[in-house]
Amino acid sequence: MKLRKIIFSICCGALLALAASLGAAAAEPDGMVVTMLKVNLANGDCERFIFPDHPSMTFDGADMVVTSDVAESRYLRSTVAHFDFERGIPPGTSAVESATATPDTFLFSFADNATVVMASEKLTRADLFTIGGAKVASAPAVGGVVTLSVAELPAGVYIVAPDCREAVKIIKK
Repeated sequence: MKLRKIIFSICCGALLALAASLGAAAAEPDGMVVTMLKVNLANGDCERFIFPDHPSMTFDGADMVVTSDVAESRYLRSTVAHFDFERGIPPGTSAVESATATPDTFLFSFADNATVVMASEKLTRADLFTIGGAKVASAPAVGGVVTLSVAELPAGVYIVAPDCREAVKIIKK
């Protein structure tokens, strides 16, 4: 029963933070303040997501599911220490530089429906697959950053598979 109260409190806090940030842009050009979903994992890793819209969090069995209009990511609830929304990125610092500032940080951005950007010190490469499993793109990391273009791909659901974490499902419109 105590665990349910904790989960309920976390969800309420996240919903309040989401409601408070509805007037804020989800992502802006480098050097601008952005709103990010920050997922702090029990192992000390931190993952940040920048979306063009505001994500929702739901619980599906043992999973916490982060969903937006363009992406979905799942976490075992037991691996999530806590999550919150973060408004930041100091002026003059790009989102990618901020993500690579600590070794346990992972940044995922798909804010323009054309480019996927991932950054982590642990990232060495990423692949892009169709929902049917066909590889349509692959790129090595340069300085811990991978950029994949989906601009020329048809609208649909794709799987982005970085080599340092679980895959993320994106929706190209």
